Amino acid sequence: MKVTVRAGLIIAALVLGGCGDSPHNRTEEFLGFWSYTSGTFSVAYPGSQPGQSAVVGSVTITRGPTSDLMYSATANGDLCALPFDVRGSVASVRPGSSCTLQLTDPADGTPYDLTLSPTLWTLSLNPNTRTIAEDAQGNCLEVEPAGSVACTFSQTADLAYTVR
Repeated sequence: MKVTVRAGLIIAALVLGGCGDSPHNRTEEFLGFWSYTSGTFSVAYPGSQPGQSAVVGSVTITRGPTSDLMYSATANGDLCALPFDVRGSVASVRPGSSCTLQLTDPADGTPYDLTLSPTLWTLSLNPNTRTIAEDAQGNCLEVEPAGSVACTFSQTADLAYTVR
């Protein structure tokens, strides 16, 4: 009996020892400055066709205070900061995270806030080419002086590592 319990404890210690920043976890390779090379951001409002825009800007990825990574994107005019956790070469947004963008309608100059609440947001690292494929989708809320409206969003983009 003692041998079985002791063997079980050793196996448990080995399994738990494998958690965290293992050799297969590429957290360090995500860190740094990245630039969008292509991408599309779409927002859909009830009863209308999705509006699309090209994704332009940059991303800074640092170690997070309570997550593996902190993703800070300066894209399309404002900053979106979100916590991500890494498994292997894929980073996923922490559930329940959101960010609010302060934007201006290019058609009439009206300022509005757009809060993004992702249901999925992944960053897939290709370490051979130092690129990231970004895939995001979720719910959003637009708040402007005339009121607010619920919406959905999606974003697919590619990023390349930038030396600074």
